[in-house]
Amino acid sequence: MKKLIIAEKPSVAKELSKTLKGCTKTKEYYENEEYIITSLYGHLLELYQMEDYNKELKIWNIEDLPYFPNGFRWKIKKQKGIKERYKLIEKLILKKEVDIIINCGDNDREGEVLVNNLIYDIFRKNKIQKTVKRILLPDLAESTVRTELNNLRNIKDTENWYKEGLARTYIDWIYGINFSRFVSIKAKDKFPVGRVIVPTVKFIYDREQEITNFKEEKYIQLEGIITKDNKEIKIELGDKVKLEKGEEVDIKLKVVEKTTNPPNRVTEAELNNFYENPFKKEKKENEDETTDEDYIAIMEGCEIGTAATRAGIIEKVKQDGYIVENKNNLAITDKGIKLIEILEELGINLYKEKTVEISKDLKAIYNNKSSVDKVLEKVKEEVKQGINKKAEITQFKKAAIGKCPICGKDIIENNKSYYCEDWQNCGFSIWKQICGKKINDTIIRELLEKGKTKEIKGFKSKQGKTFSASLVIEENKVKLNYGNSKGAKR
Repeated sequence: MKKLIIAEKPSVAKELSKTLKGCTKTKEYYENEEYIITSLYGHLLELYQMEDYNKELKIWNIEDLPYFPNGFRWKIKKQKGIKERYKLIEKLILKKEVDIIINCGDNDREGEVLVNNLIYDIFRKNKIQKTVKRILLPDLAESTVRTELNNLRNIKDTENWYKEGLARTYIDWIYGINFSRFVSIKAKDKFPVGRVIVPTVKFIYDREQEITNFKEEKYIQLEGIITKDNKEIKIELGDKVKLEKGEEVDIKLKVVEKTTNPPNRVTEAELNNFYENPFKKEKKENEDETTDEDYIAIMEGCEIGTAATRAGIIEKVKQDGYIVENKNNLAITDKGIKLIEILEELGINLYKEKTVEISKDLKAIYNNKSSVDKVLEKVKEEVKQGINKKAEITQFKKAAIGKCPICGKDIIENNKSYYCEDWQNCGFSIWKQICGKKINDTIIRELLEKGKTKEIKGFKSKQGKTFSASLVIEENKVKLNYGNSKGAKR
């Protein structure tokens, strides 16, 4: 019989194969007489969307909110290679000679959830049950790996990590799905909302407010020049200059009037520092006043996102149209400003303080002082209170590019597409890039006015060959019309 080790990362699987001698390598896994070693590629599973539970929920309707599924369900992600990796691990788990499966995820709640969810999903679909063990590796030294493999833990020993991780995932889903739909419906435009998105936008928003509201002030500073060893050293008040005892120097001092400068815009490096330590300022202010040791400990270890996800978070917030990057600086957009204003109008609080509150609840689950169900009920009640269907907000109106050919309402744009303002019900959209060709608003205006465009050069086929074509609207969809153009296979 053999043990199947499922690592969280391919790099870990590779190192394990070096320690466990005699491993042969296939494209997807390593194997010797006692072990099979494979790995995930990040998240293979994701939670169902609302419309996965009920197809009728694909249309965004405020009357369907708030929505809480009767039991959360998982599905295989649609990204390239994910299904193939799932099928491979499923095949390995189902091997008759495999009697023990070892979760070798990272030593945290995320590693617990990533690997366990996959194992349990495969068990459920195939109606099987096998022994599951856990290995915790502080490092990948050969002695450490062999010691831990000889002392595998029962998967129940780390169950509280799993419960805590599931709770965090479910909480993010409840907030994100419900408030994204609610805010978008109220704003009549797509406004993704989430526990990580909102603090990101708010951090950049606050900096922009500081810059906008900055008022120049004059101040006096004492400066001087020290002449030492025939060299002049410029100093400001507070600078330290190394001098020897008894050394004679010439010092000339003067009072200089200076002007304060506005704060700089946020950089990506600064935003990452914020993610890692969102309460740095508050901790300094409260370290002598706060006596709640649990609160202090949570604030100390509180982070937004993880090192592995933060680059993706920033990119998503850009794609959502909330921020833009210019010369390594991140700036808020009108849509980003409007998001914060809408959240304030609706009384929805998903700022960084929410992370501390959630962290306290998750810690209670881990320490058996609360349960997943109890914490989720608290979150659901908060969402119910937050979704005020009668609330009115100041509408965010984008400039119209033209009229929708299906329903006649305005066509507006975001970073990726031109789309109908009633996108929840109409669904008409045009990608900003078609077959490798960027489609600008001049082309779109012509298309919407005439139903077709002139011939456009610069499209690229799957084979990499360029060709020309016009765009036409047929059967409520945008299509390529090749006309008499000659070119490669398309």
